[in-house]
Order: sequence, then C-alpha cells, then structure tokens
Amino acid sequence: MKSPKVKGIGEVVTEYGARVMKIFKKGLLGRSLFDFYGDVKANTLATKESATAPTTPLDGAGGIMYTKSSDGKLYYKSNEVSEVELSSSGATLTQEQVEDFAGALIATGGTKTNIAVTYQDATGDVDFVVASDLNTTGTAGGLSSTLVVGSGGTGATTLTSDGVLTGNGTSAIQSEANVKVTSNILTITNEEDDEAGYIKILEAADNGTNSIDLKAPSALAADRVITLPSTAGTLALTSELHSSVTLTGTPDYITISGQEITRNAIDLASDVTGVLPSANLDSDTAHLTTDQTFTGKKTINARSFALTDASTHGDAIGDVVYIGTGSLTAGKIYYLRTNSAWVEADADGASTATPLLGVALGSDPSSDGVLLRGMVTLSEEIGGTEAIGNLLYLDTTSGTATVTAPSGSGDIVRVIGYALSTDNDQIWFNPDNSWVEIA
Repeated sequence: MKSPKVKGIGEVVTEYGARVMKIFKKGLLGRSLFDFYGDVKANTLATKESATAPTTPLDGAGGIMYTKSSDGKLYYKSNEVSEVELSSSGATLTQEQVEDFAGALIATGGTKTNIAVTYQDATGDVDFVVASDLNTTGTAGGLSSTLVVGSGGTGATTLTSDGVLTGNGTSAIQSEANVKVTSNILTITNEEDDEAGYIKILEAADNGTNSIDLKAPSALAADRVITLPSTAGTLALTSELHSSVTLTGTPDYITISGQEITRNAIDLASDVTGVLPSANLDSDTAHLTTDQTFTGKKTINARSFALTDASTHGDAIGDVVYIGTGSLTAGKIYYLRTNSAWVEADADGASTATPLLGVALGSDPSSDGVLLRGMVTLSEEIGGTEAIGNLLYLDTTSGTATVTAPSGSGDIVRVIGYALSTDNDQIWFNPDNSWVEIA
C-alpha cells in the first residue's frame, strides 16, 4: 500500500490498484494531510489507539476514525454525527440517527389525506395535525354517502347502549337515548312523561308535511301486538271507507269499546249469515236506539214501562202516533178532529170529549208525536187531590184531568187513566172507549 512521494506529495494505492487517498503535504506537526478518493479496498487499515477521543472535526472537515485504548474498539465521529462504534458485528445507530431517518420518512413518505405531519429535528418530535372535518366516503361498512363529523362540537362522548346515531349535517353526532335497536327489535320510548313514543310516516308527495302517526295509547295493561296480513292488502285509517272487511281465525267477531258501527248499505237479509244468540238480547247490554222499523210477526213477552220524569212535561213511554196538525203544548190532553187537527179536549160536551184522545209530546204532532196509551207526565195540575192508583177523568177545563167525575148537565164522564203520584202529575194514560153523558 505504498506510493512514492514527489516533493512531499503522493498517493496511497492499495494492492488492488485503487487509489484511496492523496497526500498533499506534511503539516507542521509532521502529520500528513490527505483526502479520500473512494472505498478502501486494502486487506487491513490500521488506526492508532487513543486514550481519549480525538477532537471533533469542524463543520465541513469530514469525519475521523480511531481506536480507543480502553476497549480496543473502532469508532467514528464527525461534526454532524456523534461518536458511533464501528467494530460491532452490527452497526448501532444513535437516537439522533433514528429520529432523523424515521421522522423524515413519516413526514414526507406515503399518502396522507386530511392530516399534516411535520418532523421537528431540534426536539425529535413528530407533529400530526388533523383537518377541520373528517369525511368518510364510499360504500365500505355500509356507508353510501359522505358522513360529516364536525370538529369542535359538543357531541356525546359516551354513547347510549344500543342507541341510534343522529346528526343534522353540521353539529356533532348525537346518540339518541329514546330510539334503540337491539337484535331485530326497534324500541321507541317516550321523551316526556305525557307524550308516548310514536312513528311518523310522511305523505308521498314531494316535500310533503302531512303524516300518519303510529302512536301508543297513554296507558296499557299489558303488551299489545299488531300483526299485519301475510297477503296483499291495505292497512287504512279507521275514518276511511272500505268495500269489505274479512275476519278469519278465532274469535270471529270484533269488540269495539266506545265506538259506533254504522250499518250503512249492509243487507241484513243477504249479507249477514248466522243466528244472533238470544242471550245477547237478554242481557242489559243490548239496546235499540233512534228510529227503527220492524216488519212481520214479532213476539215480545214483556214490555217495561218506567215511571216518567216528573219535571219534564210530555215525557212518555208507550204507544205514540205521528199524525195530525196543530201547534200543541207538551203534556196537555187533546182530541183529534175530523180535519186531522188536534184540539184541547174538555168534558163540557160530546164533540170535545168522545173522539180519539191523546197527550201531546211536543209542539208538532207529526214530528214529536201524540201518546195514545202509556206512561206520561202532564203539564197541567190535576184537579183535586190525587192518590196513587185513583181513577182520573177528563176535566171540564180544557186539556186537563181531574180526580172528580164531571156532574153538570151535558158533561161527559170519561175515564182517561190512573194517578201514579200524589203531586207530580205522573199518570197511566188509557182513555176508556165508553163514556156517560149527564142529562
């Protein structure tokens, strides 16, 4: 590894012919100043042992190799690189070297989306700065559009168990405590004590605001289940009209509490089959209200007549006709004239006492009716002092009854019924078909 020197200047050449350093001149201290050309390809390279580490070269002056006499190991250092051992089987990097390599790789390598990475060489720190909004797009994980998570929001940090996540597009995502999904069950609880949870289904129209609300009642005695039909059909509002309703299974009847079923166009002769059990009519829950028409032969074993209301004149139960004309007073006694007019009856003569008698139930006989027989409350005070069960006669005072039979010449004595109270003018009205005229 020798090379001739020319005037103190020469080159070091290895046995392989490679020039590895050039000697410029001898320094004042007798040391050669040299410069490397390339890789050292000699079989050996000798370094002098040193009890202390040599002085670190100045910036730009390169590095030095040396052997420590304390351990006999080979070291290298420069102005930029701290002392590092070269004699181990595997080179050991310093913390600074690792930081410089890893920091630069993280900061500049690869693709980064919505995040900025900066390596701080002075401290060895790596800074990560996330963008203001993180947008996750695509179809992975069930996403079909952009999910926006607002930064700096006041969203929930602890999510409700099984709760549904909601958002308005700008604020932080919230976990709904009143809407939960567990397995295959959607549960909607009430948000306020007086408001039940419900499902709102908006109309099909564009930007429609009207809706159908499926809401639970304020209180239930137990769980209730609504089962939809397995075949095609429509579940509609109770206020809508439908062509047919089919009941299947057991029981085959509908129980409606507090509601009305209107017959409308149902033909009881052809559309309804089966026999209504007599027990349903025997109970006190079966009643016929409003106007009814019955045809054919009917058998009624007993008719119930309750005492009429003492404070309501013309209140009646019994046989009522809706014929004739006139402006009547409810509770007065009338007779029917040949011209179909109702006129107040009195016992002063045969023409006003012997025709068909009745008690007016209102001002219009054709709509309010006239009672021919039954229980009724008269509007005029009964003459005399009546006792329950006493005979009553048509009085000579128009439209009234009396407990005393008329006695004047030409008067008509005609029984019209019986007293049912002592002072409330409640009577059983049943005019006798025979009478007596006083001579």
